[in-house]
Amino acid sequence: MIELILPHVVQPIIAGTFGVAVALIGVKKQTKNLNEGLRALLKVTMYDKYMESKANGYIHVDELENFNDMFEQYTALGGNSIIKGMHKRLNDGEVEIIRNETKNE
Repeated sequence: MIELILPHVVQPIIAGTFGVAVALIGVKKQTKNLNEGLRALLKVTMYDKYMESKANGYIHVDELENFNDMFEQYTALGGNSIIKGMHKRLNDGEVEIIRNETKNE
């Protein structure tokens, strides 16, 4: 009797497990792609802010805080490259850091 029931129980379990594994692989790839895209957006945003600040000769303290927050997430996503040097130079005072002033938009 068990020989007749067992294939009907085991086969759906195996098929279900395989389906879940395939779905997880798809989610993992999608997550990887999203992380890489986010890292690229952070990189270009920080690069642009660095170049703007260098051209102006200053950065507002709130902009530097935003840059530092983005850098933290960028490195958590595996980013490094030239952004690491830009981050260090901005925080080491390569440009003037303007504090407690209203930023003109």
